Amino acid sequence: MTLPKPGLARSILSAILLLACLASATFALAGNADTPFSRFRAEAMRGDADAQVSLGALYYEGAGGAPQDNKLAAYWYRQAAGQGHPNGQLFLGAMYEQGKGVPHSQVIAYALYNLSTSAFDYPLAGEFRAHVAQQMSVTQIEAGQALTKKLAIPGHFHEELDRAQRAVNPGPRRPAPAQPDTPRDWIRL
Repeated sequence: MTLPKPGLARSILSAILLLACLASATFALAGNADTPFSRFRAEAMRGDADAQVSLGALYYEGAGGAPQDNKLAAYWYRQAAGQGHPNGQLFLGAMYEQGKGVPHSQVIAYALYNLSTSAFDYPLAGEFRAHVAQQMSVTQIEAGQALTKKLAIPGHFHEELDRAQRAVNPGPRRPAPAQPDTPRDWIRL
């Protein structure tokens, strides 16, 4: 198997997203007045995983009436991925691999590609997983495999993904409180 080059992988992902946008536009235009964005947003809000992936693609590309917003794209891919949608898992993995809308994490990307690959026979997900694995240490791959198992536990996807993301990006650290220099400062504390 020949692995895609980094630029090629991104091009393939962009092509997939563009096709998703075009498919969504065709679907929405059949309903006349609705934009793809409004149509998919309504379905996504009702929990439709296919619509969540399509809405994520619209946000990612800034197409179909949606503003370009990587954080919202990642949010909607995550909602679909949490329902076990292989494309949601694949696209969310790409967001983590590239650090778009989410913290950059090869371990999380690997785990999501792994889930997508195991969900159905999708060669592209396997190629993405192999590509990111080439850039990882053995320890990182083992962490990705362990995370895959945790994410696959029914009802635990979001909790485990949050935990993994906090490990990557623990958030802003609060500065230590200033130490009082004089007795008067002690009184104010």
